[in-house]
Amino acid sequence: MKILHINSFLQGGAANASILLHKTLLENGYDSYYLSISENTETIPKHIIANALPSNFVDKLLNKLYVITGKKRFNVEEQVPPFMFSVPVSYFLRVKNFLQKNNFDIIHLHWAYGLWDFRWFNTINTKFVITNHDMGFFTAGCSHSYGCIGYISNCNNCPAVTKQISKQKIYNSFLYKQKFLQSSIKLKVINVSDWIKSVSLKSKLLNKFEHSTIENAVDTKVFNYQASTNHNLVDKQKINLLFIAAKFSYKNKGYFDLLEAYYLLKEDVRNKINIIIVGKDDVGVDKYFTHVDLINEPAKLATLYNACDLLVYPSHAETQSLVVSEALCCGLPVIAYKIGPLPNIINEESGFVIEKSPVCLAETIEMIASVKTFNRELISTKYKDRFNVNKLVEKTAKLYQSFT
Repeated sequence: MKILHINSFLQGGAANASILLHKTLLENGYDSYYLSISENTETIPKHIIANALPSNFVDKLLNKLYVITGKKRFNVEEQVPPFMFSVPVSYFLRVKNFLQKNNFDIIHLHWAYGLWDFRWFNTINTKFVITNHDMGFFTAGCSHSYGCIGYISNCNNCPAVTKQISKQKIYNSFLYKQKFLQSSIKLKVINVSDWIKSVSLKSKLLNKFEHSTIENAVDTKVFNYQASTNHNLVDKQKINLLFIAAKFSYKNKGYFDLLEAYYLLKEDVRNKINIIIVGKDDVGVDKYFTHVDLINEPAKLATLYNACDLLVYPSHAETQSLVVSEALCCGLPVIAYKIGPLPNIINEESGFVIEKSPVCLAETIEMIASVKTFNRELISTKYKDRFNVNKLVEKTAKLYQSFT
């Protein structure tokens, strides 16, 4: 069976999960390939880079024209945080020729925005699998709808924007997807949680297709409990709280919630804690926080998980959260907001799921600073079994084989 995974970039939860899936399929004898826009930042076997595919002068010219017209038709220039919109067309036309020539049995689409074109569902004769890492495949293009249910009908009159031209572009995007997501194509949908599955089944675009839940796996050879781990960022005389986000300016990831919660804490509690924040500082990190840039090496990240006492994860929207899954596999308890699937992942033995409020976050941190302890080895054992890569890859392989 010849399988192609498509994921636009090599960073982020969808990338980490899909690369792990690809590598594990190869280890189990499957003929698996991986296509992205990004070049290698690590060794990925059978990795294909979109820009490196053959392209003559005419192809390049046509591609440039297609990019210009595609942006004019679909790009939403109005600033709409925390909503982030992705286009339903590819800016790499050479990919289509590559796909048609190579006769893949399965094309597995992960976070493929800007690389995958929805019209290719009707021009490439193969079987497709979509993984709902976020909501982007069944909305007009927003990764998370934040309570909006426009995807049930047609995403017309989007409440996230004010300009009529922006509303029209978003509606155009939905209609473009609808045109090519016909029930006649051979397509199955994987969901990384029961929560995103329930949402996707209500959507106008994907409700006609077969849905399964297969959580993103974690490389438990790397992410596991290690007792008495030291780290230069950790202050062993304090309670070390860890926060991770790609960019702190992404309001949906909760940096500003954490900042507000910190200033709500009593002074004696502040003196007991050390807050380590990992990610791109594009806001100017508070002087009381310990900052380090994104950690792209899994082993180094696992060491930090093990050295800290608690992951603080006040995200406003998640479909699973690989950060939470990795932390739990390391036995690191988690404080998270009661959103999406997180109440079904975190329980009283592994952390706290709280109301979405900096006040609640501050109160929980204060409680932990005084009384709460966790059995980290037990947490690790439980979640390593839940997110075991071989078990979850076996489920994915069975889904591939289930096409008739």
